[in-house]
Amino acid sequence: PEDTVYRRTRHQKMLLLVQMGRGQENIDTAMDCVAANPEEPENWVLLIAACQYAARWKDAYDWFEKAVMKFPEKAELYIYGGDICKKLGRFEDALRYWDQALQAENNFYDVMHAKAVYYEEIGDFESAWRHWSAIAKRLRRDGYDIEAAAQEKHAQSCYERINCS
Repeated sequence: PEDTVYRRTRHQKMLLLVQMGRGQENIDTAMDCVAANPEEPENWVLLIAACQYAARWKDAYDWFEKAVMKFPEKAELYIYGGDICKKLGRFEDALRYWDQALQAENNFYDVMHAKAVYYEEIGDFESAWRHWSAIAKRLRRDGYDIEAAAQEKHAQSCYERINCS
């Protein structure tokens, strides 16, 4: 859909600006958007993303808390909340927010991926294997065979590590 392309383009521009050392510009622009239209949840998502891309994790969390109070049904906010909490070392909160995102919208590959990576990082290879396998199954179901093959490799690697433990 057209709005998805526009949205991805905005995020790519933000990432480019961060790489150019202009992360504060992203934050300023996003804050202007929130101020101009505070009832648009996407503006809040972009502000949180801008803080996250600039590695301003505490600011990102503060904006996340405000946004989720305003838009508790916006599943994407919980993805960012989980990612931010993971970075802040608040792992139980990260899992809780990711689970909330999945409850609201169960096709978020990003959440499933974040959880798989987390489980792999902490050495819970059985949980990681289950998540990688579920991602691959959904990708195949949705016609993304190439992407599914990559996730199946991750799953196989975790499976082998389960059997070696």
